[in-house]
This record gives sequence, structure tokens and C-alpha cells, in this order.
Amino acid sequence: MTMDELVKTIFDMAKCAFSGTRYTGSIPECDFVGLARQLGLSGLLYDVLDKESTPKPISDQLKKDHLAYLAMDTIQQEAIWEIHGILDETGVDNIFLKGSFLKQLYPATWMRPMGDIDILVKPEGREKARKTMVRNGYRNPFDGATHDVYFKDNSIHVEIHPQIDTHLEEAHLKALGDVWADAVPIAGCEYELDTSTNLLYIICHLAKHLKSSGIGIRQILDVGVMLTKMDDKIDRARFFGLLDESGLRLFFDHLVYINKKYFDFPIDEAYLAGYVPDDGLIEEMLDYFIASGVHGKAPNFNQAVPALTKISSKEGRVRFSKTKYLFHVAFPTYKDMAATRKYLHKHPYLLPYAWMSRWYDLMFKKTRRSIAKLKALKVDPKELENKRILYEKMGL
Repeated sequence: MTMDELVKTIFDMAKCAFSGTRYTGSIPECDFVGLARQLGLSGLLYDVLDKESTPKPISDQLKKDHLAYLAMDTIQQEAIWEIHGILDETGVDNIFLKGSFLKQLYPATWMRPMGDIDILVKPEGREKARKTMVRNGYRNPFDGATHDVYFKDNSIHVEIHPQIDTHLEEAHLKALGDVWADAVPIAGCEYELDTSTNLLYIICHLAKHLKSSGIGIRQILDVGVMLTKMDDKIDRARFFGLLDESGLRLFFDHLVYINKKYFDFPIDEAYLAGYVPDDGLIEEMLDYFIASGVHGKAPNFNQAVPALTKISSKEGRVRFSKTKYLFHVAFPTYKDMAATRKYLHKHPYLLPYAWMSRWYDLMFKKTRRSIAKLKALKVDPKELENKRILYEKMGL
């Protein structure tokens, strides 16, 4: 079975998972499960299997992933309810972002896995949130410039953000604006992002991950799910205006087309008004998404490629992209350094010392990792130019 046939099998099984039907096709005995994991879809597939005709090793692996999805979802759902109560009792206005919100739209919450629980609070509520989280048993090892990190029971990872996402591009942040201004009150201190704003945020977040690491296929389905389940709450005129302001209209169109063509989401054709699909480009995009895997963690994927491509796309040329990348590695911004070195919050003038401390760590404590990253920079300039052009065609 070719790679294209393997991918089609996984896509068809994912469609069955969303429609609640049984998959009756054949399952290959090659590295089917490995690819499904790479795409972020392996936990969805066990329920739709024909258990009698599926090779037992594959069935067992998919069952293991399925049970892991169920277990983690149970743990995370309990944590979400607990944190809702904690923040509400303390009077901290909050918005649960990304996976925590999207889970509720999927046919079953376990079908939308997530690595952490992301919560937005107002800047003035950040310290109050920190105190109440710690008081309720959450460890707080990192206080960054962009978010605070919490852990509990070695299984719950929470990130509390005082701003929507300062790592987004300037045009994307400008289009999102003050997300609290049109946030929708739910109960007590709980709010939701306005639906049009929320959809734009998801698109912006996808663009960020694509430019920094990779997205696999799992996160693309969020767009199809949201457009299907929340269409009646989307102010289309406003949403399209926000898309145009952010510069992400073409990227959005590509994602909608992928969801309709490959996963049969019943998305209103009006969302693709004026869009002229290029199936060759779409296949090239999918090949890249698949090769990178979720968060760029696919085997043999060079994570330096998206980082270098981002730089070359910004500059409009490949030349000097590696030099600028190395400069950023050696001299991260204050915001990035403060995420792991808390003393910078009170003593920002120690940034040069923090850089020197980082260099020491990279050279003597993380030697192998540093050498691997340097080797990863040996990317053919032609490959970078091809990726730069692909990003441009994707609308990024």
C-alpha cells in the first residue's frame, strides 16, 4: 500500500468516527498506527474498526491509544470543572481556550485530545489566579512573560494567559483586538470568546504552529467542527472582515476546502465564495502537514525548516535566514528568557547574565541537543526557497 493509500485509509476512518459509522475497508499491516499517531488521529480509529478483519497487532495498538484518549479526557474534564469552580469562587474572570472549548463541540469530548488546558484571564486577575491555583494544589514552576504554567498529579498541565497570545503576528493580534470587549458571559466568572473572534483565533493559532513547528491533521479538523457546529453563531460579515484584516483569508479558504473534500464536513459553500481550488497545491500542503506531524514531532522531520522558512518569508529571501535564526537562539528576547528565569521579572537588567547562563547550559548541559540543532541547520537553500513559496501560496 502506498503512502497516499495509507493516508486515504486514515482519512476515511476519521470520517467514519465523525459520522458514527463502521469502517469496512481493509487495514494494512505496515506502519499504519505510526502514521495515524503522526497525524494526531490514532485515538479516533478503534471505535470504527471491524475487529474481526483487522490484524490483531493493529487493533491492540489502536485500542491502547483509544483508551489513552478516554483516560486523559476524563482527567482533563475533571480538572476543567475544578478550575472553573476555583476561579469562580475567587472572582477571576476566565475564558477557556482552544481544546478546552473545542472538546465540547466534538461528537464526544475524548475525540479532541489536548496537551494542556489553556485559560485566558484579565491581566489584573493574574496574581489572584496564581494564588488560588497554588492554594488548591497546583504547582507553579514557571511564570513567564506570556503565561504561567501549573501542574497537578503529574497529569494535569495548565497554562494561564493574561493576554490572548503575544506570540501571534502583529496583524493577527490587531485583528483579534480586545477579546474581552465582546466576550460572552456564561455563568459566574466564566466567559467564552465571541464565536467569530474564536474562529479567527483558531486560524491564527494554526498559522503560528505551522510557522514554528507543524500541525499534522488533527488541528485542521477543529475548523471543520467549528464551522459545522457553530455556524448559526458566526457573524459572517464581521468574520470575513476580521479575516481580511489579519491577512489570513486565503489560508482559511484552503483549510475549509480540505475539511469539505477530505472529511465531508457539511460546511456551507458560502464560506468558499470566490475561492478557486488548486488540487495540486492542496496535495502539496497536505504532504507538508503530514510530514511535519502534530507540533512538528514527526520522525525525520527537521524542525529547523519551519523556523528558517518563517524568517525567509518575512525577509522575502532565503539569504541570511540561518544567521538570523542563530542570533535568536543565542539572544532570545526578554519575554522568552523571562519564561524560564523568574529573576528577570524583578531584575530585567540581568538579561545579559541570563544570556551567558543560557550559553553555558547549551554548551555544557545540553551539548548533544545543541549539536543536533546545529546539524539541523544544514538545509539546502533550494528546499527553503520551495517552502517559502509554499507558505506564500498557502496564504501565510
